[in-house]
Amino acid sequence: MSTLVRPGLGPSGPDLLRRLPRAVRAALAVGALALAGLVVWWATLGATAGETWVVVEDPFTFNLTYGDEFERVQGDGALDLERVREDGLFVSSFAVRDLTLPPYEGNAAGVLPLLATFHVRELRERFEGFELVEEGRTRVNFVPGYEVVFQYDLGERTVYGRDVFLVPEVPGLRAGAQLELRATPTSGTPNAESIGDVGAIRLPFRSFRLGTERMTEPPE
Repeated sequence: MSTLVRPGLGPSGPDLLRRLPRAVRAALAVGALALAGLVVWWATLGATAGETWVVVEDPFTFNLTYGDEFERVQGDGALDLERVREDGLFVSSFAVRDLTLPPYEGNAAGVLPLLATFHVRELRERFEGFELVEEGRTRVNFVPGYEVVFQYDLGERTVYGRDVFLVPEVPGLRAGAQLELRATPTSGTPNAESIGDVGAIRLPFRSFRLGTERMTEPPE
């Protein structure tokens, strides 16, 4: 068999591989496939088919992943996602808005419940049949916050909502994020308490992170 290696320079790479035991060659092949897969994962940052990873830098920096059930639409938030049926029926939505707290002393944890109180008043005035289901402290990917969970009427349909106020644990910090989740039973959401935990809206909610560092593990 001819070779591309000049005489005296030793065997070629393929010749060396052929001299290895079959088990060793098989192990090297598996390793090469794994490395190739890692390269592809790194190039796509772990993206899965049918998912979109987005980084938003204005008015503040955050990132999240959403599935192809959602369409990014033009709204008044930093990011607005909407899911509608082919017949135009609203299914669910997810929005990220910037949050600015009034000047305060200490930790934001003491301010957020008061902010939520005023927010509930606004929701009650805005939505017909508004009903507050629960409220309390929460965390989204280690960032502390406060949430209000509710439902209201949209014609003859029921809409479940979860609004979350997030501010990093930095004393005096006034800048944060407000997440707004809306879902109907059509989305597979059975009640207000489960919004964000089931269905397509779970991915953008659980993958939301402040900054540019992406959540590479599947949401819990």
